[in-house]
Amino acid sequence: MECQSVDEVIQKALELVRGKLNSQVASIFLFTKNRVIKRKGINGIDKEGNSIDNSWFPDEEYAPGASFSGKAIPTFDAESGFGEPQWSNDVQSDFILDEKTQKPYVEKLGNLKSAISVPLNGRYITFGTIEVINKLDDSKFAYNDVYWLILVANNVANFISDFIRKRDDEVRDQILSAVRSARGDYFLQGVLHQYKNELLEFHQSFKTILDSNSKSKIEQIINNKISFIEERVKTIQADSQPETITAININDVTKQVLQSFSELIGIEFTSSFNSQIPIIEINKAKIKYIVYNLVSNAIKAIQKTNNKTGKIFVSTEIITVKRIQYIQIMVEDNGIGIPNELREEIFNKGFTTSTREGVTDMGLFFVRESIVNYGGKIYFESTVGKGTKFYIKIPLRRYLVS
Repeated sequence: MECQSVDEVIQKALELVRGKLNSQVASIFLFTKNRVIKRKGINGIDKEGNSIDNSWFPDEEYAPGASFSGKAIPTFDAESGFGEPQWSNDVQSDFILDEKTQKPYVEKLGNLKSAISVPLNGRYITFGTIEVINKLDDSKFAYNDVYWLILVANNVANFISDFIRKRDDEVRDQILSAVRSARGDYFLQGVLHQYKNELLEFHQSFKTILDSNSKSKIEQIINNKISFIEERVKTIQADSQPETITAININDVTKQVLQSFSELIGIEFTSSFNSQIPIIEINKAKIKYIVYNLVSNAIKAIQKTNNKTGKIFVSTEIITVKRIQYIQIMVEDNGIGIPNELREEIFNKGFTTSTREGVTDMGLFFVRESIVNYGGKIYFESTVGKGTKFYIKIPLRRYLVS
């Protein structure tokens, strides 16, 4: 698709979408400075068969999360900066619609039955949507239609992002500079937090060596730590790059993290890995950091209890939530648990456990930041005195190797 402007990208995309999905209307909405999405392009026909263009309903706009069109946009207080596709074959029953916008559509189109709205995702946030309304043959939209529109949305988002970058290079550089300045200290704190945990693990390993009379056990610990150091050097090299994206196997990455804890005494590790999880393209170093942090936290939670045997269970799965597939990583421990009064605090920047027990410090803030930037989710279940389960979910199709 050769285009010379954002407007041209929008119009060509809408023509393609309407033709492929046989819809009555196709539209694209983009964020404005007023923090709403406003229609930037429309292609369709009214109930009489006449063409619809941007002169109709020119002020159409929606707040994030409002009506049907805004549902694919996350609200400003949402956990993730990325929206999720919405679709229905009975829009007026399934969604609470804004009467001021519902009425013009019904009058113009003749009815308002089926619709799909898919987010336009940039690198860090959703910045718009593409949607279709009403099948011309009165049939219903299917999941394959949603999936196809997601693929188109990804391409459109890339085109628009490229044009904006080319047009606004100077402004973009100023923004990025400000963002790096604001976030640089946080990133450094996250790195230092991770290294502090690793030094504590090394200390525990050396203590084990001193207490052990087994030559084979000593050799095993030393070899494991040599391998860990070699892998850590590779990770540091990867971290020094702006955003190193590689094809990875989530199961293999998780197993590598668990191997680094294999010599710990008093903790039993078990795992279950879904072999059907496909290869994805993502930052390997960040994923390893996330898993490492959760496992390290689980170990510390266990060490605060009187359990003779600590238990950590790690699993990977593919789950579906609201028709969207995710890769899920779960880390479960039988540690001290997280008190109810701390549940709302543990992900906060600056939260520390120096005077509190059962949770971690800055690490979880950075884990959450990373997961949210990937359009994923993180949450936990915990019972004081029994243990905690942490779950992270990464959207599968967004990072699936094509």
